[in-house]
Amino acid sequence: MPLTQRVAACLGMRTGLACARGSAALYALLATLARRDGPGEVIIPALCCESVALAAAYAGHKLRFADVSSESLCMTPETVAPLISERTHAVIVVHLYGVNADAVSFASLRREYPQTVFVEDIAQALGGRDRDGRLLGATLDYTLLSFADNKIVAGDGGMLLF
Repeated sequence: MPLTQRVAACLGMRTGLACARGSAALYALLATLARRDGPGEVIIPALCCESVALAAAYAGHKLRFADVSSESLCMTPETVAPLISERTHAVIVVHLYGVNADAVSFASLRREYPQTVFVEDIAQALGGRDRDGRLLGATLDYTLLSFADNKIVAGDGGMLLF
């Protein structure tokens, strides 16, 4: 079984796309959305790695920055809800510094905006679990992984699981 399928299976996903960097994998997804539906908006946390923002900008999308919680340093459904609209193509939920961003809490927004893709970035939280014991990255439409010497999994590259 290819590595992408083995990793995807761990999170209950079908397969994945391996790339030279995690940001390249995110760019591939966002560029595909821009080609299919035209440029739109991508919501990201106000506090995250700049390559998340750059992937969206390079794909032609307008960035919308959601405030983060002072407790978790992650965005919340309450900070995303005022920003999301019919023009929103993607919401990138980042588990920053290994903190659980509570991806499960975005379920009502996913139901309200079914045309919007929700991505869980677990580059800094790979192997973490939520309060119910589910692996982080196993909840939303796509999961983004990034490997580097300063990340949980050392090495080079990235992966988008779906």
